[in-house]
Order: sequence, then C-alpha cells, then structure tokens
Amino acid sequence: MLDQLDAIRLWLVSGFRANPTLAVLTLLLRVTGAVAPVLQVYGLKLIIDGALGHHSSSVLTGAVIISATLVLAMIIQCFEFAASQTMVDEVHTYLTHGVISTVAGIPGLEHHERPEIADRIELLRTESLPLTFSFTQQIGLISAAANAVAVLGILAAIHPVLLVLPLLGALRVWASLVSGGHQGRAREATAQYSRRADRLADVAASARHGLEVRVFGLQGDLLRMIDALLGVVQRRRGRAAAIGARYELAARLGFGLGYTASIVLVATLAGTDTGSAGDLALIVLLGARVEQTAAMVADAGRSTGQTVRAFARYAWLRRYARTAGATGSRSTPRRLDRGISLRDVSFRYPGTSVPVLRRLDVDLPAGGTVAIVGENGAGKSTLVKLLTRLYEPSEGSILVDGRPLAELDPEAWRTSTAVALQDFVRYELTAREAVGVGDLSHLEDPEAVRSAVRRGAAEQVVASLPRGLDTQLGREFTDGVDLSGGQWQRLALARAFMRPTPLLLALDEPTAALDPEAEYVLFRRYAAASAVAAARTGGITVLVSHRFATVRMADLILVLHGGRIVEQGSHHELIAKGGRYAELFELQARAYRTEW
Repeated sequence: MLDQLDAIRLWLVSGFRANPTLAVLTLLLRVTGAVAPVLQVYGLKLIIDGALGHHSSSVLTGAVIISATLVLAMIIQCFEFAASQTMVDEVHTYLTHGVISTVAGIPGLEHHERPEIADRIELLRTESLPLTFSFTQQIGLISAAANAVAVLGILAAIHPVLLVLPLLGALRVWASLVSGGHQGRAREATAQYSRRADRLADVAASARHGLEVRVFGLQGDLLRMIDALLGVVQRRRGRAAAIGARYELAARLGFGLGYTASIVLVATLAGTDTGSAGDLALIVLLGARVEQTAAMVADAGRSTGQTVRAFARYAWLRRYARTAGATGSRSTPRRLDRGISLRDVSFRYPGTSVPVLRRLDVDLPAGGTVAIVGENGAGKSTLVKLLTRLYEPSEGSILVDGRPLAELDPEAWRTSTAVALQDFVRYELTAREAVGVGDLSHLEDPEAVRSAVRRGAAEQVVASLPRGLDTQLGREFTDGVDLSGGQWQRLALARAFMRPTPLLLALDEPTAALDPEAEYVLFRRYAAASAVAAARTGGITVLVSHRFATVRMADLILVLHGGRIVEQGSHHELIAKGGRYAELFELQARAYRTEW
C-alpha cells in the first residue's frame, strides 16, 4: 500500500517539479478547453428554445456563449499544444535524470546479479513512455473531471434521473482499469523473456558480435531463439488483452443501453410541459459528450494504471537505492601507513550458495605491489571487486589501516581508487573525454589528461588520431574513428592513471589485448609510477595477470585456487617453495621455450 501511495505521489508532483510555472499554465489551459464544448452545447439549447418560443434574449445569450467559447477554444489551442509538448520534454528530462542518477547511485553491483531486481530495472528502462507522458495523462484526467462536472450540472438541471448516464460512463473507466491491470501484470510476468530477447537481438544485429555470428552461422539459431521468447511474450500479453476486452465490451453495452433510455426519457418529457426541444437536443449532444468523456477517461485510466505501475517501480528503485549495498560515513585516510587487511573474508554472489572466495586472511602492505594469480574462476576478479567495494564480503571484514572498510564512505573510497579492467568500457566520446572520465574533477585539465596518456603509454594511439585528443571515437558517428582492441585498451589504461596518487590501483588483466613483451614494458613503467605514488600516499597496486614475467615484479604474490589463498610470498620465495606457483610458472615458461 505504501508503495502505491509513494508511486501516486511521485506521479502527481513530477510535472510540477520539472517546470512549476509551465505546469500550472498548461493545466489551466487544458481545463478551460475541456469546459468550453459543454458550454457550447448549452448555448445551442438556449438558441433552440429561444427560437421556438420567440425569446430573442435567449437566442442572443446562446449565440454569445457559443461565439465566446469558440474564440476562446481557438486561442487555447494555439498555446496549449506548444505548452503540452514542452512539458513532455521537461518531464522526460526530469525523470530520465532521476532514474539514471538513482541507478548510478546504487553503491554496488548486486542489483545486476539478482534477476528479480534486474527485471524491474529493465521494465523501468524499456517502458519509459508512461513516465514521459505522465503529466499529459495527469492533466487529461483533471480536464476530463472538469468536463464531467459541467455535464453533471446540466444533466441534473434537466432531470435528476439523467445522472445515471455519467454513472454508466464510470463503468467504462472501471473496465479500463481492470483491463489495464491484467495487461500490466502480464508485462511484468514476461519481462525476463523480453529482456533475454533484447539481449539476443543485440548480439544478432550489432557490429561488435557480427564476426562470430557470421563465422559460426548463428543467425538462424538466434532468430529462432528470439522468436520463441517473443512468442511467449505475445501469447501471455495477448491473453491478458483478450480478458480486458471482455470487460470493456460489457461496459460499452451498458452505456449504450443507458444512453438510449435517456433519449427516450427526454423525448417523452419534450412532449409535455416539463421538457423542451432544446432539452432533447441537449441530451443527444451531451450523451455523445458523456461517451467521449468516458472514453477519454477510460483511455487515460488505462494508461494511468500503467503509469502508476511504472512510478511504483521507480519508487521501489529509489527506496532500494537508499538501503542497498555499501554504507558508511567515515572519511577515507589521506595516506596508508599499514595497508589493507582481509580477515576471514568469504564471498558468495547473490542468489548462490557456493562461496567464490573462502576465508581469505592476508595483509596487503602499504606502498606495495601485490599480484594475484590463479586459474580462471579462482576468484581473482571477485577479490578486486571486494577491495573496490563493488561488493561487500558475505563473511569477515576488510580493514584499511585497521579501520573497517565498511565504515568508510563508499563514494569517498572509490574516489581514492583507480581501476583498469580486462572488460573495459569503450567510451565513444572524444579521446580527451574517454581518458578524462577517469577523474571527472580534472576532465577539463589538459595537462592532467596528457600526463595520464603518457603514464598509460597511449601516446602513439593519440598521435595516430586525425585530431589528436579532440577526435571523436566510434564508427557510428559521422566524423568518428574506430580503434583496434589494443588501442581501446591503452586508452582504458590511461584513464586509470587520471588519478595520479590513488590509495588503491587495481589492474585486472588490463593488457590482455597486448602481446607479452608490450605488457612487460608497460608494467615496468607502471611499477616506476606506482613507486612514486606509494612514496606520497602509501598507495597499493593490485595486479591480476596470467603472465608471470609481469607478476614476478610484484612485492607480494597471492596464489588463489578454489577461492582460497593457497600460497603467498615473493616470486623467489614461491619458486623456492616448489608449490602451485612454481608449477604454473614452469608450465608457462616451458610453453614459451617450446614456442621459441
């Protein structure tokens, strides 16, 4: 119940928060425009009764009412359309900003891992039209209500029995709400199928996946999978629409019978002293007006039900964002004196029962370079996500200079970290922006961007671009330039170095698209830069790599296996120990010797 009330509150205030002045003006114009046609019908009644009864004053009054309302309606139409369109844009901008900032403000990544949450966010993202046109629906309902009040007043003046007609019109609204409820529940029930079909359609049609799709001949299979998923969506939503149509048909038939009875009643009264020909004309025209108003309210009610459900998802998302994930308010230290410690840390992904990391207990020394090695699936990337607070440990704690990481402000901690990942983002911005977003506070600082490019060894990439750092990236733009995988990766590395002295620099397979020799040269450069940062802030560099020529440069090497730290020490210590690390190192060295 609270969710629905919160959703209705958000719906009611969205337009007035987006642009209060224009919202009030649009509302006044729409309400005035809704009442004007009813007054015109009443003016016509006065003209008919005045003409038949030879009352010139009545004819004149009716003519004045019709003329004035026609002129007023034309003036309103000129301004109301422009005002409504502008309000649509204003509300769209306001709510889009709200949704994006809410999703982006969720501290961790858990909402991406839980299907029930991902489905709600997907519905909110894909069904944005109800939010965009929410204010238009709102003023449509208000103007319909104003129209209905005017109609009720005139019908009551003719005969109180005629008030049954608007009540029958209300059945149309009720039927529409019931129909909309069935269809809304069907949309929510099929969201997972629609979401999967969208993902497969993206794979089938995007340039990024085009090569593999064609080489492996996946086009037909993908289309069949998409058709099957969309078939489920269409069947379930079609059944819901059919159920709703039966309710609406019954309501329309009921209104039609009531409308016919009303005309018969007024025609009978017109033959007596209690009615007039003007009343008969009035009920014929107003009956049509009631039907139009009922249809308008029914349509608005159907779309309003969908809109309120969309706002309910938005309200839920806002509440989830306030309560989910990382908390803490303590400030982040300016430098590390002892380092980062993991105490009995275990982690399992949401919705799973098997831990990915098990009882990790290790100290990452301040100013040190720590390498994490292990087979695929050992938990290396997950550990990086815990250190950057994208996830919270399921058990145990992470300490920063002895203080629980969970007590630190998550945003402040992340601004003290920098990351370069294997699955980096290809920001199709200018090259300057693609690097500069690594530290938004210095995005407009040319020297900071150039320095990051140097430390990320991306000078040659920038030099090859037609307009240097001002080159638009991405082939989908008219003047855009596409890059190779290695070039994109070097820009991602430069982006990680926009923060020159982070407390934590996490490099998770950031050079997978580069050859081993290039990676080795790069990490020698990074090691030198990290040493400078470590001297200033005690910052820690965490490196994940499969290439042992790079790993051996680390001060401390952690060997993960099955989610546990099975060995730790320097390269020489681990080689001398002759354990898991030495075995993996020898396997890779043997492969290189055989290759050469």
